[in-house]
Amino acid sequence: MKKTASELAAAISAKVDGDGAFELRAVASPERAGDILSAAAAVLRPGGVIVGTCIDPYQTDDDVHLAYHERNRGLDRMAGQVTIRVRYRRLATGWFDLLWLSLAELGELAGPAGWQIAEVLPGPVFGAVLARA
Repeated sequence: MKKTASELAAAISAKVDGDGAFELRAVASPERAGDILSAAAAVLRPGGVIVGTCIDPYQTDDDVHLAYHERNRGLDRMAGQVTIRVRYRRLATGWFDLLWLSLAELGELAGPAGWQIAEVLPGPVFGAVLARA
């Protein structure tokens, strides 16, 4: 179900902590990135930032992962876009998208929404801080 920017802002405001930090992994797909990042900007206080970690999907030589990347590209999806659900015993969430990005891809999605990468903790699982451009 698509949501309006104000609905996204309301949902996101529940995830914003008192210091104005927002969880990076909420960017679930490239199509939703702009709306989600814009909504985050609407609810963060001046100087608020987006903070999070991300798995760089390209930092692998695992044949299963590389085949998944190729399958995604064939479906016009980003290599690191995954659809998952969480299971515990007899309980399961609904299916949802996660978007694992390289640092360059993060910058490409963040820029048009008015964000820039301000700080990075490099690695195959990297940390990033996005600040308003």
